[in-house]
Amino acid sequence: MNYWLDIPVIPQQLNQVEAVDYLNKKILDNSGVYHELFDYIATKASKTSVITFLQNEVIRNEVVDDEVALLVKGLQGLLKKVVASNLWDECGRGKLNDFHTYWLRMLLEELNGWNQLSDYRKLTSPWYAKITSNSFNMLLTRPGYKYMAYGAFLIFESWVHPHFERIIAGLKRVGIDQEDLSIYFTAHLAIDQYHTRELLAGIANQEPRLNQAEVDQILLGSHLAIAAGTAQYGRMLSYLSTLK
Repeated sequence: MNYWLDIPVIPQQLNQVEAVDYLNKKILDNSGVYHELFDYIATKASKTSVITFLQNEVIRNEVVDDEVALLVKGLQGLLKKVVASNLWDECGRGKLNDFHTYWLRMLLEELNGWNQLSDYRKLTSPWYAKITSNSFNMLLTRPGYKYMAYGAFLIFESWVHPHFERIIAGLKRVGIDQEDLSIYFTAHLAIDQYHTRELLAGIANQEPRLNQAEVDQILLGSHLAIAAGTAQYGRMLSYLSTLK
């Protein structure tokens, strides 16, 4: 939080209902939701750049199911219910072939990407996931930050639809939109819109009511996610722009 990100200023003394209203507006208007990176993928990126981006997307998303599992721990009530529902979807609702990580495997197999994947995990590479993964997992692995993690996850889920729409447009543009390649992205267009609404409803209807410190943590986590994503996307855009 203190090294990579500017600690954001959050609105003070919002109650539970006011916080939900604030977050409803924030998920529609923030520096990450329509970041230039995704317009670049949709309209300008070369095929090499798109494939590089996809390999980095795999690295970011191959651990999301474990992140959601970590988020479940420590929550109670409706907050726990909606996160557990999210985890159930990540795990294919009990069907192995519908595990979201299996869809990523299909993407890698179509791209012949298994051999190259390890290169993108090296510290010397432009590892797309470094800022958001490390900051989010820092929140997830500290029990005192569980509400901050919930707020961060809300932002990440809310970004999926606008980001994935543009990724799908980029896939079609460069001719790599076969079903095995695109299913991870097309399926999430509907899934994560629903998850976003669920996460907001969890805050709105949580009982017992959230105290001021818990509300403030959720808001801070949402702003940290925006700061992390914006920093990460800018670095990735700069790198992809150098590829031919």
